[in-house]
Amino acid sequence: MSSPTPPKTPFRLLCLQGAGANAEIFAAQFAMLRYELEKDKYAQLVFLEANVETGRPASDIKDIYDGPFYNWFSWDMNKADLDADELHEAHDLVQGTIDAQGPFDGVFGWSQGGTLAASYLIEHAQRQTDPAAKPPFRCAIFAATPRPIDPAGLLKDPMVMKVASADDLGEIIQMPTLHITGTQDHWTSECMLMKDLCDQARASTCTYEGVHRPPKGPIANSQMAEGIKQFISNIAAGKLK
Repeated sequence: MSSPTPPKTPFRLLCLQGAGANAEIFAAQFAMLRYELEKDKYAQLVFLEANVETGRPASDIKDIYDGPFYNWFSWDMNKADLDADELHEAHDLVQGTIDAQGPFDGVFGWSQGGTLAASYLIEHAQRQTDPAAKPPFRCAIFAATPRPIDPAGLLKDPMVMKVASADDLGEIIQMPTLHITGTQDHWTSECMLMKDLCDQARASTCTYEGVHRPPKGPIANSQMAEGIKQFISNIAAGKLK
């Protein structure tokens, strides 16, 4: 693999936090990654805060940070229950941010933030009637990301919760994607099912040393940063379109 080369202009990435955090915590968790990407002019990270307050902070931050803590939506995947109104409000928040602060070259979603990004992109594709229309981003980075609920099913019946599946939707996310997982993440198999929903010809993978938590230490952060740099470099060079 050739060494990555920075794009002419840093990619603006809309960054969506995981559950039980906030934008400030999210930025702190990924400060080392942000430094690596921004100092070499690969990306500019813009952190967006979720809007559903929760009393349950993520397990890795509950004894470190004060609240408030937020989710994008209330959802226990093991129980397949989700508040449809919260999901639609989260989609609206993403769209409103694109309208107000965009354009963005890509979206970076961590855990539930990645699930929201996938849900938003799937709904956008399902609503699109013009096959020539451009997607809202040039690329998407899904870090430790489980699959979302199928948005079309929620629109038809908010009481029916069905996890999005490539068997039903095919490779519905049509853009370059990067799928990042920790080497010991218990959600890895689910993250690969998320990858199946994306265009396989343009789907890349990256791993870092760790579990289902943001990368800790220079080695894990360097592994994630190098994967993202190579991904952005390939897009900028026209190897991924």
